[in-house]
Amino acid sequence: MLSARLVALLFLLVLSGSFALLQYIALSDFLYWKIWYFDNIMHLIGGALLGAIAATLSLYTPHSGMARHPFVTLLVIVILVSFGWEAIKFFSGGLLPGYTVDTLTDLAMDALGALIVYITIFIWNKN
Repeated sequence: MLSARLVALLFLLVLSGSFALLQYIALSDFLYWKIWYFDNIMHLIGGALLGAIAATLSLYTPHSGMARHPFVTLLVIVILVSFGWEAIKFFSGGLLPGYTVDTLTDLAMDALGALIVYITIFIWNKN
């Protein structure tokens, strides 16, 4: 069986490549405007990517505080970065009034991405 470190690193590489490719295709083909749920897919992958970055760094850093509560740590990191991104959208004028549901959905998809990473790296890989 693959070690948790290797699984985290592979997950990180696959997610970052997928995210970059999808973002390129989405911007060139206007997928955010053509497919109403495409933003949700990107937030799910983005949340998983953030979680994979945090998990990989913690697994390669022997004395990180993540060892005690990896899910809480992953979730907090992903939510903070996601909230920061939504704040940047709001203050730059990219977030229109009445988009509260969209913002909450974005945050939920980011958290779901972190949950998928946690299950894949810390639970499924344990067995």
